Amino acid sequence: MMRAFQRRLKAVIDAAFCWGQGEDLCNRISHELVVAFFLLFSQAFIFGPQAAGQGQEFYVAPNGSPSGDGTRERPWDLNTALSGRKVPPGSTIWLRGGTYVGVFKSTLSGTESALITVRGYADERAIISDNRERAGAGTINVMGAWTIYRDFEVTNSAMARGASRIFRPMGFEVTGPHNKLINLVIHDTGHGMGVWAPAVGTEIYGNIIFNGGSQNELVDQGHGHGIYSQNNDGTKVIQDNVVFNQFGWGLHVWPGPGDVKGYQVEGNVFFNNGILSGSSHYDDNILINEHAPFRAERIVIKSNYTYDFPRNEPGTKFYDAGVCLACTDPQAHAGNDFVLQDNYFVGGSPVAIVGNWQDITMTGNSFVGDKGLIAFAGTKRSEARSVRWEDNEYFGRGLDVGAERNVSFLLEAKTLPFAAWSQVTGYDRNSHYSMDLPTGLKIFIRPNHYEAGRANIIVYNWTHQDQVEVDLRSVLKIGDKYSVFNVQDYLGTPILSGSYDGKALKLPMTGLSVAVPIGRNSAPRFTGPEFAVFVVRTASGGLRSSVGEQRESTQTKNASERGEISSADQDLARYTGIFVSGNPVARISIRVDSGKLTATMLHEPSQPTYTLIRMSATRFRLEGAPAGFFADFHFTRDRVTNLTFERGAFPAVHLVPQQ
Repeated sequence: MMRAFQRRLKAVIDAAFCWGQGEDLCNRISHELVVAFFLLFSQAFIFGPQAAGQGQEFYVAPNGSPSGDGTRERPWDLNTALSGRKVPPGSTIWLRGGTYVGVFKSTLSGTESALITVRGYADERAIISDNRERAGAGTINVMGAWTIYRDFEVTNSAMARGASRIFRPMGFEVTGPHNKLINLVIHDTGHGMGVWAPAVGTEIYGNIIFNGGSQNELVDQGHGHGIYSQNNDGTKVIQDNVVFNQFGWGLHVWPGPGDVKGYQVEGNVFFNNGILSGSSHYDDNILINEHAPFRAERIVIKSNYTYDFPRNEPGTKFYDAGVCLACTDPQAHAGNDFVLQDNYFVGGSPVAIVGNWQDITMTGNSFVGDKGLIAFAGTKRSEARSVRWEDNEYFGRGLDVGAERNVSFLLEAKTLPFAAWSQVTGYDRNSHYSMDLPTGLKIFIRPNHYEAGRANIIVYNWTHQDQVEVDLRSVLKIGDKYSVFNVQDYLGTPILSGSYDGKALKLPMTGLSVAVPIGRNSAPRFTGPEFAVFVVRTASGGLRSSVGEQRESTQTKNASERGEISSADQDLARYTGIFVSGNPVARISIRVDSGKLTATMLHEPSQPTYTLIRMSATRFRLEGAPAGFFADFHFTRDRVTNLTFERGAFPAVHLVPQQ
C-alpha cells in the first residue's frame, strides 16, 4: 500500500509542481524527497484524525445556530461560519437557500494552495440582505485571505434613496488579500463593492451589479458605484462583470489613500451608469483616474463594452463621458502607462476623454457616439514617451461648434474634425471614420470561466430588429437544458428556455422589463431594441455540491447503462487528441480507454494518467489528481478548438490541438 501511495504521490508532485519545468528539473525530485513527504504528512492527511481538515464541506442556513456543527442536519449561522475558527483551508461552506439579514465580517483564511469557498448551495437562492439605510461599513466585510465568494445574492432592503451625506452601505468591502468575488448578484446596495489597496490580488469575475447607490452627496448628485477600487501592489483582475443603472459610476478607480497601479479590466459590460440620479444625468461607465500625489500605471482595459442612451444635449463635465482615463485634471503629471485595446464603446459626451499619460497603446477599439468621439484633455502630450494610437474605428456625427460642423475630436481645447485630428497628432493614420452609425448586428459572446454552459451575450442591434439570432454552439452542447435571462431583469423569469438543438437562439430585443430599484416606483426604460445584454445558463447553473456531483455522475452512469443517454453523450471520441501548450510547456493525450476518457501527461517524466469524470457537457474532474484539477473542453461546432486544464491554486494551462 505504501509503495502504491508513493508512486501516486510522485505523479501528483510531477503534475502539480513540475508542469512546464522540463524533465531534468523534475528528475531532481528524488526518491528520498517523496519518502520524506510521505512520512511527514501521511498521518495528518490520510490516516490520522486531522484528515478532516482538507476538503471538508460545511453548511449554513438562515435558521442555523452557533451551537450547530456545520453539517447539513445541524447547520451554522452565517457569522459563525465566516469567523473562520472552525473552517480549515480547502473547505467549502454551502449557503442554503433563504435570506440572511444583517452585517457580516469574514475572517476566513485559506492558503494559496487550498482556498476556502463560500458558495450558494445547489439551485437554492441564498440572499444576504442589509436593512440599514446609512452606514460606513459594508454588508459583507472581507478581512481574511485566499477565499472565494460565489454564486449568491447581496442586497439592501432599506427604502431610503434620498439625499444624505452618509452613504448607503456597500455590498462587499474587501480589505483582505487574494480573495475572489465570483458570479455574485449585487443590487440595491450602496457601492456594489469597494475593493481597496490592502486587498492585493483580488479577482472580481462574472458578477452582475445594478441599482446601487443613493442621492446622498450634493457634490455628486448621486453616489454609489458598481465597483470602487484602489491598488498599490500586484494586479487586480476585473473581468466579465455586468454593471448598470447605478446612481454613480460603473467602474470607479480613484486614488486616495491608495494608488491606481495594476489593473486588468477585461470583458466587462458597463451601461447607463448614473441614470438613477436623474433621466438626464450620467456618470462615466469607466473611470480610471489619478491626482497628485498618487500615481496611475499598468492599466489594461481590453475587450470591454459600454452603452449610454443617446443624449439631447452635449455634456459639460468629465463625468458626462462614457470613458474617462486620467481626465479630471489637464495639468496633472502624466500617468505611466495604459492599454486600451479591442473595446466597443457606445455613447457619452464625448465617448472617451484621455488625459496625460507617458505610454499609450490605443488599438482595435470602436467608438460610437453623436456628441463627440475623443477628447484629448491633457496639456502634456509632449511628455509622452511612446504612443501607439492606430487601427481604431469611429462612428457618428460630432457637434456643430460655431461655424465648424461635425466636430468629433478635441485636442487640448481645440476642436477638430477627424482628418485634422489625424494630421495634427499623427494618430489614427490607419483608422476608419464614418459620420454614420454602424449598421447590422454586433454580437459578442463571453463564456464564463467558472461555470460551464454560462455566457454573457452582448448585442448591439443597429438595425433595430425586434429579435436577433445568436449562435451559442461555443457555449452549449446538444441536449443541454438552458435558460436565457435578460440581465436588466436578471432575477425575473427567463425570456427563453429549452433543450439546445444546435440552432441559433432567437432573442427578443423589445418588450423586456427592467428591475425597479428598491425605494423607487419605476425603473429606467429598457435599452432595446438598440442594445441588450443576456446571460445564458444551463439547467444546473453550475451550482452543485460535491455530493450532488457524485450523485449526478452515478445517475449519468446508470442512465448510460440503460441506453438513455444520447449518442452525442456516449461519443467520447469527440474529446480525443493530442493537445499542446508552449508556455508552460505541456503535451497531453486525451483518449478513450475501456470506455472511459483518460488524460496522460506526456510532458512529465512519469507520464501520469488520470480518468476524466464528467461534471457537465464540457467539464471533467481528474480522478486521483489534487483537489481543483479540472479539464474544460471548448468546441467550435463539433471540434475541440482549445482545452483548459485548471490546477487548483496554480495557474491554468491553455492547450490547443497538435497540428
